Amino acid sequence: MTKRFTKKIFISVLFLTFICSVLTFAYTTYRSHCKFPFYVYSSYGDSKKFHFYASGRIGDAQSIRLFGNCRENPLTKKSCIKIIYTVSSTTRSHLGWAGLYWLEPANNWGLTPEGGYDLSGAKRCVFHARGKKGGEKITFKIGGVPGLYGDTAEAFLPLVTLTDKWQRYEIPLEKSNLSRVVGGFCWTANRLDNPEGATFYLDEIYYEQ
Repeated sequence: MTKRFTKKIFISVLFLTFICSVLTFAYTTYRSHCKFPFYVYSSYGDSKKFHFYASGRIGDAQSIRLFGNCRENPLTKKSCIKIIYTVSSTTRSHLGWAGLYWLEPANNWGLTPEGGYDLSGAKRCVFHARGKKGGEKITFKIGGVPGLYGDTAEAFLPLVTLTDKWQRYEIPLEKSNLSRVVGGFCWTANRLDNPEGATFYLDEIYYEQ
């Protein structure tokens, strides 16, 4: 191997290292300069401005059906998210509960160093929900994704009994370390609280100061 060839390899490695450093810095800066309100989901505006992906099914994943463009009496008069949690003879023999995480990036369970957002300064996570019939019992939270690069916080609402009318809910975050939020939003439901299953709707999910 000639000295000239070795020098070219060395320069190429330096260049690639520089490019990776710049991209990492830009990626980190982007995630640490979040403007509020910081949307997880909204039926208004450009979907490219939303953050997190509804990709993290937990529990009896096969019992969840998700409709992202539902027009059944949406809060905003445009569309909303519809979720059906089914309890059937096939799911009774499994875990007896299910849930869904909105993750950043998609399918990230705390294993991606660049994953999540720094949402320091947010005081609450706001969302709107209603049940199809009323009486659906759902738990809502943010954070709690484990792993080396998982969430730095976890915050819950006590078990919520939905009505058939849209209601605004808030998860308080003032005492939470939000320097890395991987699981931007999550719900769980179980068959003990919902023996016939549950159908409910979500809209306008965001963090605010």
